[in-house]
Amino acid sequence: MKLVHFYQKITVWISSKETFTVIYRARAPYRILIEHNKTYTSKGTPGNTEISIHNLIKSHANHFKKGRRVRLTAGWYNADDTAHIIHQVVDDKISTVTPPTESAADSVVTFDITDGQKYDNLKAVKVKKSKRVRMRASQKDLDKAISAYNSKMNTDRRKWIDEHPHASKKEVTAKNNYYSNKKKNYATNARSAYNKQRKELNNKKKYQIKKSYEYLSFKKNTKASTIVKKVAKESGIKLAKVNLNYDRKYTNGYTAKSKPMKVIEQIAGDSDTDIIYRNDAIYLEKLDSKRKLNLYIDYTTGLLEEPEYQADNDSKVAQWQVTFLYRSLAVGDVFHLKSKAVTGWVIVLSGSNSFQSGSAPSTQVIVELYSEYKSKLTKKINKKKKADRTAKAKADKKSKAEAKKKRTARAKNKKSK
Repeated sequence: MKLVHFYQKITVWISSKETFTVIYRARAPYRILIEHNKTYTSKGTPGNTEISIHNLIKSHANHFKKGRRVRLTAGWYNADDTAHIIHQVVDDKISTVTPPTESAADSVVTFDITDGQKYDNLKAVKVKKSKRVRMRASQKDLDKAISAYNSKMNTDRRKWIDEHPHASKKEVTAKNNYYSNKKKNYATNARSAYNKQRKELNNKKKYQIKKSYEYLSFKKNTKASTIVKKVAKESGIKLAKVNLNYDRKYTNGYTAKSKPMKVIEQIAGDSDTDIIYRNDAIYLEKLDSKRKLNLYIDYTTGLLEEPEYQADNDSKVAQWQVTFLYRSLAVGDVFHLKSKAVTGWVIVLSGSNSFQSGSAPSTQVIVELYSEYKSKLTKKINKKKKADRTAKAKADKKSKAEAKKKRTARAKNKKSK
């Protein structure tokens, strides 16, 4: 299909039943200009969509308020409107609204929609645990009580001396002996009560339920996917999808002591999986999961210039910046690119879809050759798998040695009896 007429449609929900819609097609009666720029990345940073609408009357501009739901769709019609390619750009709540600007020739309302929610302020997850423990007399409480009583007697003794500066040596000695005897008597009575309580509890074997709040922890060999799902659920993070490149097992278990998003970021890094913000949720997914598009980009289908090699990228494989006529793409999409610089199937790592007045609607993305991306990822995962196998072998060896040591100790004890 030849891309001729650019189309945009924006709808804002005023209430659950009432909406307001603006359509742009650069011809009557749809001449209200809508500009937008949507960014996206695989670096674990929320994408953002900035939208500007020109020449709305004030009552219509006031519909676009922070917190209201907005849906933007965009795409193309052919020359005679018999075919079209229209995709959803964003469907989420308005994050911020810029105060409207007005001039004699134009008025503009601008607002932003940020993908996902901000979870950075969430505290580390602690869960309530109950444990049945045997009641025993506490030596620690006994020592604490004796120490507190001694401190009180010492304070009283010093106070008496301060209040009787002319007391004789005999009187001071008598007072010191008085307080010393009180401390001894208290300690004797306290220890006696402690011993009685200890004997009683040992004979009756009483139990109590002890409650505490502890960091969320996971047993040995728990999978990464299990950890991130549990952490997200307990902390209220919207995790729409978990499809890890490498669902590694934590040989020694895992304790989530950090903030929830830090935990999810660490697990995602361990699993070589990108964190992607899409609309109001977070996705941990393989970038190439069923995202191969029937899209072929070359100079006949909208390529605007030769791809630009990215010399300063951190990847170990070549990356390219590609600019072509507007398509509603996202992180992980795979399409076919044909140019002088690079040809083949490529995967989108980041980019933007944009329409600005005075410029052609365009998409600009950073890509890698799909085959090189998969090869790089496979090598990284295989390296981690090998390291995990080595760690597991060491842990198993240590566990067997400890078990053998216990069996030997038990055998010696039986012989000695």
